[in-house]
Amino acid sequence: MGNEVLQADAESLRALADAVRNQGAVIAGIDVSGILAEAAAAMPDSASGPAAARAGDPITTGYRATSEMLTSMADAAQSSASSYDAVEVAFRNRLATYQAAV
Repeated sequence: MGNEVLQADAESLRALADAVRNQGAVIAGIDVSGILAEAAAAMPDSASGPAAARAGDPITTGYRATSEMLTSMADAAQSSASSYDAVEVAFRNRLATYQAAV
C-alpha cells in the first residue's frame, strides 16, 4: 500500500448532502393519488379505472419512502463531513502540541 493517506473531501460531501436532500424534497412533493383518482373516475366501467384508483396510494407511498432514503443518505454525508472536519482539527491541534514541545 505504501505511504497513501486517507483523504476525505468534506466540501464534496456537503455538496452531495445538499444535492441529495434537494432531490429528496422534490420526490417528496410528488403525489399521483389525485390524478389517478381523476383518471379512475373518468373510466369507471373499464379495467383501467379501478386499477388507477388502487395504484395512487402505493405509488405515492413509494415516492415518500424514496424521499426518506435520500434524506437519510444526505444526513449521513453531512455527518461524515462534520466528523472528518473534527478529526482534522484534532490532529492539527495534537500536532501543534507536539511541535511546540520540540
